[in-house]
Amino acid sequence: MKAIFVGAGCSYGTLGGHPACPPLARYFGRFLAKDTLFRYPELTKVACHLGKQLCEIGMEELWSCIDYHAKFGPGRGGCLNSSWDNGHAVVELKAHALLQAFGRACDQAASDIRSGDFTLKSVLSTLQEGDAIVSFNWDTLTERLAKECCSVKLKHSSCATHPGFVRFAKPHGSASWRLCDGITDGEPNLTSLEVGIEGSDPLVLGAVPIKSELIKEVQLQQGAPAIFTVVMSQWAAAVDAVRNADEFVVLGYSFPKEDHHGRFLLQEGARQRKKHIKRIEYYDPNEIVIEDIRGTFLVDDANTEICWKGKVTSAFSNRNCDRGAV
Repeated sequence: MKAIFVGAGCSYGTLGGHPACPPLARYFGRFLAKDTLFRYPELTKVACHLGKQLCEIGMEELWSCIDYHAKFGPGRGGCLNSSWDNGHAVVELKAHALLQAFGRACDQAASDIRSGDFTLKSVLSTLQEGDAIVSFNWDTLTERLAKECCSVKLKHSSCATHPGFVRFAKPHGSASWRLCDGITDGEPNLTSLEVGIEGSDPLVLGAVPIKSELIKEVQLQQGAPAIFTVVMSQWAAAVDAVRNADEFVVLGYSFPKEDHHGRFLLQEGARQRKKHIKRIEYYDPNEIVIEDIRGTFLVDDANTEICWKGKVTSAFSNRNCDRGAV
């Protein structure tokens, strides 16, 4: 069994050269500040609150500030006061900014890919029944290319295996899931929600927040218990993939230390393994990412073959895109 782990660097690398190339987290504010069609007054206020301009702020810092104020602000009986409206900031971030960066523009970019060899396509084409993909991205690039370029059938499944399908999990949510939806089984939804449409608040977990979304009592209090079921089913599939796969492929993901609960859950999957990992293949501009991969999968076995394959290659290598410095 093979397990593929997909991160933001995969989408960034694959769509490099396309106008819809999504930003890396540290360039999120810069991406929004360049937008001439949409304005983000509430997010600009949050950046100002942190003593920065919007173009200077990364996703983790922006989202964490909003998240903490939502959970510890006066509306929850907390101790924080804001000079900005947190409710409006949440809507502007999730239903506008995130969908603008990772939604239908990325859908279209994936559909623009017709042919050629590039990393993501090459890796997806090796998948077989019983393998698994764990995508930490909000965009639908991976699942679209699996279906449209590689004829791979994906399924969200509460079962470890499903005949004829590759198991698919998105533990951080998706731009194609509505907040009120229950996504536990079935084939992935490939169409992202539309920016600015009422009811198009996507089910996406924060960048590095306090994960109250993982607490069932919180969701019952907020009247959204389906979120708990969705999040737990997706993480169950991710942990199962770590526990059972013989080979791992990591595409543009470094398992950041800031994602404490994610690293913990994946490490628990690794602790439950009955045998050593045969091979880890990883794609990243920085070879030293292997240290984070080793730490997450608890690899200290000389029998595990580890292979660095360089950066994720683009499907649009002949085009130009203002991607910023890496």
